[in-house]
This record gives sequence, C-alpha cells and structure tokens, in this order.
Amino acid sequence: MKKAILLLLLFSFVFHIKGQYLIPGKWYKGEVVFNNKELRQGELQLDLSNNLLHFKNDSSAFIFLPSQINHFKFYCESKKNALPRIFAPLKYANGNQSEGLVYFELLYIGKTTSLMIKGKEVNSPVYSSNPAESKPWNTEIEYDYFIQFRNGDIKKFTALNPRVIKLLEDEKEKIKSYIKSNSLNCSNFYHLVKVIEYYDQLKLKEEAINN
Repeated sequence: MKKAILLLLLFSFVFHIKGQYLIPGKWYKGEVVFNNKELRQGELQLDLSNNLLHFKNDSSAFIFLPSQINHFKFYCESKKNALPRIFAPLKYANGNQSEGLVYFELLYIGKTTSLMIKGKEVNSPVYSSNPAESKPWNTEIEYDYFIQFRNGDIKKFTALNPRVIKLLEDEKEKIKSYIKSNSLNCSNFYHLVKVIEYYDQLKLKEEAINN
C-alpha cells in the first residue's frame, strides 16, 4: 500500500463530502505534500481528464505529475470548520490501460481497508426548447467507488448491498448479517462507510488472532 496512505493510517477518518462537489476548472485553496516531504500552500486545480494537478501561489505556477506527489488536500467550502478533501496518487490499471499512478480521493482510511472515489469528467449536452439555439456541452464530474485492501489491490465496485457483500466475500456472512441487523443500504454514503469500517475491524481482529 502506497506511503501516502501509510502516513495517514495513525487514525481512521471519515470525510464528510456531502454537498461539496468539485467544479471542473475551479481553483481551491489547499496544500501539496511532495515525496521529499516538502509542503506548499496555494491554490489547486485538479485536471481529471489528464491526471494532472495545477498549482499556483503569489510567486509561481506549476503543473505536477502524480509521481511527484505524496498527497494533497483542499477545501471546497470557505467555512472555518470545513473538512478537507484529501487525495493521493495510487497505482491502478484503468480499463485496458497499463498500471500507472492515478489520483484517488480518500473517504475512509482504515488499518486494513480504505474506501475511495475517483472522479471523471463527463460532457452532456445542454438542451434548449428552441431547436435553432446552439447546444453547448455542460461538463460535470461523476464518481466511481473503489476499495483498497491490505495487499494493495484496488477494486472498483457499485454501492449496492449485493455488490458490496460479494466484494467482501471472505467475510460474506458476517457482512450480510451486519447489514441486515442494522438496516443498512450501501447506496447511502454513510451506511457504506459503516460497512467498510466494520469489515476493517473484522480483518484487524483476524490479524490479531493469527499473530
């Protein structure tokens, strides 16, 4: 598992992102931590299409590759108590492409299991009641869910109860019972985090027994 996650594994975090949607092309205040532990603060813009991080401050502007960065975070809200959005580059083979570093947003960071999302820009036409009017494209960000296991494997999944149970098949019966007894619906973000956290606890207990 990449050191970006190891640095954050001192505790388990749940990051509240409800209502904090990324806007393509927008700059956000934040900070970048590089592989050499250097920290820079400024404004950040994440280019999901090209997998690049744009950075600027009062004196300079740069574009950084995932291979240069340990992790970065920024705030979508200007509120004093707003929680950061935390991202880290992790090795992942996207579709038929060869394995490479891809930016993932970290939602829950457990001791054995982490929950993440990866955004992608999607263009959709803007329809008008007047056929003669031009139809510009509207760019939005869609998210896919991913889970990373202790061995570093990253799996994409759909946040539905049967799919999540199948994904966590080594603890299938316990997960199924936990979902049922707590009336959980994995399509609900907070319920999904509870299930992943419970699975993480099960694996920790298993490791403690084996050790």
